[in-house]
Amino acid sequence: MVTEEKWHLKFVKNILTLLNDINYDGIDIDWEPIRAQDEPQILKLVQDLRKADPDIIITIPVNWVPSTIIFSKNLSLYKNLSPYVDKMFIMSYSMAGPWSGWKSWHGGALGGESVNTPASIKTSVYAYLRAGVPENKLGIGIGTYATCWESPVKRPNQTLPANFYSRDTHTMSMRTMMEDYYKKKYEKWDSKAKVPYLSSSKKIGDFECGFISYENKRSVEEKVAYTKRMNLGGVMVWNIGTGYFPENSVSKRHPLLSATWEALQ
Repeated sequence: MVTEEKWHLKFVKNILTLLNDINYDGIDIDWEPIRAQDEPQILKLVQDLRKADPDIIITIPVNWVPSTIIFSKNLSLYKNLSPYVDKMFIMSYSMAGPWSGWKSWHGGALGGESVNTPASIKTSVYAYLRAGVPENKLGIGIGTYATCWESPVKRPNQTLPANFYSRDTHTMSMRTMMEDYYKKKYEKWDSKAKVPYLSSSKKIGDFECGFISYENKRSVEEKVAYTKRMNLGGVMVWNIGTGYFPENSVSKRHPLLSATWEALQ
């Protein structure tokens, strides 16, 4: 749609018409994956949207960057995009899985990465800043859901059993985690990664979890404090639905979103 000039211009016009019709402030361009051959098209799309309406808000979610490839990955596209967008938010959640060469790890670690757990918010932020993205254009993401690693995995930084596949990890809403899996005795705090987790030597819940990665008020506050220290442009939350507790009073239905807002004040 955006590779041929006539369709590209029509696409830009249609976006702006829709924003006006529904009275929206802007657009989030969630282009996944961005392949090398896509880079000229997404850059042109953003440039033409900005040229057509200088006042709209344009945001782009961007991938987290494993620490093992910080110095080799070409992130020049994002430097080139930065003059035309309001914010780029790193999708800094689900940053772990039963992948080749990996140990068990948190989905949203702030720090504490290693060779076998090469993911953290800090390393991703560093990668984009090093590539030339301005601090005030860059933000981080906070996941409002939990990730279960099936037993016998029971903690972060654990060597995975042979034949441990992606089917052995599951995501769940915070409500499901708190109602069906959480017990105070399982709760731990990783002082390096700055996140909580649940750890059990026995299988817990329908997913038979041993290790559950998630966020709480304390970890959200750590992430926001880091954002402020680094003079970053803000925080996004993914997603509203999985962090929702419908039975709570109105002010407590989105506890992680509320904690994020309060910490930002």
